[in-house]
Amino acid sequence: MSSGFISETEIANQRQRRQEEWEKVRTADQPVEAPEEEYDPRSLFDRLKEQKDKKEFEYEEAHKLKNMIKGLDDDEVEFLDLVDKSKFEEEKRKYLEESKELNEFRRRRECLEEENLEQRIKNEIKSSKPSLNSSR
Repeated sequence: MSSGFISETEIANQRQRRQEEWEKVRTADQPVEAPEEEYDPRSLFDRLKEQKDKKEFEYEEAHKLKNMIKGLDDDEVEFLDLVDKSKFEEEKRKYLEESKELNEFRRRRECLEEENLEQRIKNEIKSSKPSLNSSR
């Protein structure tokens, strides 16, 4: 079992590894020696609590919209059904009215065509009768 203490040689090894990693990623304008890790004087409990609070906040932000959405109650559903039904009835009424008007239009057009055809036939008959009589 570990006692939780770190020896001086382990600290030196850690610094050496950090310095080697620093040399790999260092640019010309940065210092030659690797910067020391920042010391956090807070207790472990405080640091862990901060991390936990941060994760909880991120989770709540991600799920905030989900919590805002609620289902419809019976009155709202009833109202929406009523609106749908009235829209359907209005569309049905318009469709029936349009089809009635179209049928009336077609019937009138047929009547006019028949009258026109009858008129042409009468005109042809009138025009053809004199020519038949004169040729005899």
